[in-house]
Amino acid sequence: MITYLVCDLEKKKQQIGSTTSLETGRPYVHFTDACPNPVLRNATRKRPQSFFVFISEDDGLETREHEQHYLDFYFDSPWCYNLSPHAEGGWKHVDNRGKVWANNGTEDRLFRPEEVPEEWRAGRLSKPTFTEERRQFYSERMAGDNNPAKRPEVRAKLKAAVNKKGVNNPRFGATVEQTTRDKIAEGNKRSEDHTCPHCGKTMKAGNYTRWHGDNCKMKKD
Repeated sequence: MITYLVCDLEKKKQQIGSTTSLETGRPYVHFTDACPNPVLRNATRKRPQSFFVFISEDDGLETREHEQHYLDFYFDSPWCYNLSPHAEGGWKHVDNRGKVWANNGTEDRLFRPEEVPEEWRAGRLSKPTFTEERRQFYSERMAGDNNPAKRPEVRAKLKAAVNKKGVNNPRFGATVEQTTRDKIAEGNKRSEDHTCPHCGKTMKAGNYTRWHGDNCKMKKD
């Protein structure tokens, strides 16, 4: 069995896999539309120059022990693209709504709850569960004066914004020139991406500050 790593040199992440023969072109499937991992597929489309493939020698085994060894170490970390902690082939993951998606090598399908083996639900994309302390923390953080929507100064701003809707807005009917739109778009492209250390997702600074970092739902106590 030949083990390989599809490495994202910019994000310092990797897809771990194995194949019986390089003649199948298996490592390079991840650079095509046939790649079953949507996160990796989008990354290779956006930044193909950032990827490099490391291929090991054939270990002479018929099992995927080496791939499983790397998965045991890297899975459930910000440095791994793999959707499944298992090396037996195909992929499975539970989305944020608790629905289980899987690929058995031929087609993608949505499994009914009664069809899902319990061990599949151990993936890093499973619906998160929180301790009572964590639930209490979230509850207190948005209670009373801690809730921004209940602060007088915020409510005053919201009321002023409502009063400026439509024709009451001083810029009602104004148009933005295409050159200005292009400058804004270029500025957004130049802004740096940020990777959350808790969930591994990559986003712009605004979303990172609001929803990730210390505010991430996947942050452990």
